[in-house]
Amino acid sequence: MPQGEVCNRLTQILHRLSIRYEAPKFPPHVTLLGSCVGERDEMIRQSSLTAVSLRQFMIRLGKIDFRDEYFRCLFLHAGPMETLWNAYQVACRKFDRPPKHDFMPHLSLAYGSIPQSMKEEFVADMRTGLDDQFRVRRIHLYQTHGAVQDWRLVESFGLK
Repeated sequence: MPQGEVCNRLTQILHRLSIRYEAPKFPPHVTLLGSCVGERDEMIRQSSLTAVSLRQFMIRLGKIDFRDEYFRCLFLHAGPMETLWNAYQVACRKFDRPPKHDFMPHLSLAYGSIPQSMKEEFVADMRTGLDDQFRVRRIHLYQTHGAVQDWRLVESFGLK
């Protein structure tokens, strides 16, 4: 999750989009590993093991894009891919999951079923995307059962 000025800028964009498209609000984040299921204590343990295995790194946000998917409705690509792929593989090992080769690091700007014409219009307005970067100092474990507005932070873990 970005911090400081980058977080503030992204939070404002996400807030405006949630109003514009009547979409759920959520904090800006790049998901490292989603759909983790298990007992709370085990999820905390595996997240902690992931964090102690990772060094702090930079994420660069780039091109704006969209898909016909609820959680990748409108997003910014995140990189560098090699750095994020390596962090993803560490998380997969700690959570005892095979890595998926379609891993696509991104920062969502809106969730929902927004018509393609509206997404194209937004992308045209943004033109090149958001050229920004931030240092990843922590990973955050979220409970994401239920509606987006019901998601809750479980715990945060500092990286080396």
